[in-house]
Amino acid sequence: MLLFGIISTLPGSFSKYLRHDVLTSNANGYDVMVWANQNLNQDAVILIPNRSMSFSNNKPISLDWMEYTKLNQKDPLIYLKQIKKSKASHILIFEEDYKQSYIYRAFEKCIGEETIGPKENFLSTRNPFNRSKNKDAWILDFHSIKLPECYLEKFK
Repeated sequence: MLLFGIISTLPGSFSKYLRHDVLTSNANGYDVMVWANQNLNQDAVILIPNRSMSFSNNKPISLDWMEYTKLNQKDPLIYLKQIKKSKASHILIFEEDYKQSYIYRAFEKCIGEETIGPKENFLSTRNPFNRSKNKDAWILDFHSIKLPECYLEKFK
C-alpha cells in the first residue's frame, strides 16, 4: 500500500507538468479549481462548497456551514454577514442542473444571470479503483450586496 502511494505520487515532485497530472488524478476538486482559476478574474471572491478551495487563486469562502446550520432559522446570519462583508462575486455549484442544487435554491435570489459551465468533474481519490464521473461544476454570478435579505426571503 505504501509502495503504491509512493509510486503514484512521486512523479509530481519532478516537474510542474507531472505535479498537475498527479493532482488531477489524486486530489478531488483540483481540476475544477484549475478551471475556475482560468475563468475568473484574479480579484474574484468565490463561495465554494467543497474542500478543494486551497487550490483557488481567488479569495475562497467555504460554504461548509450550510451542512451544520438550520437554513430556515437565524443560524446562518453570522455567515451571511461575513459573505456580504467579503463582497463575494461568484458561487461554485456541483450538480448536473445547477438549479436543482440545494445551494442554488437557498441563494436563488442572490444569483445573477451570468453562468460559466458546465465543467465535467471527476471524483479523484487515492484509491485508483474508486475514480468516477462526479456532478458537473458551474460558476454563477453572485450578488452579495443583496445579503442577507435575498437569502432570508426564501424562508418567509
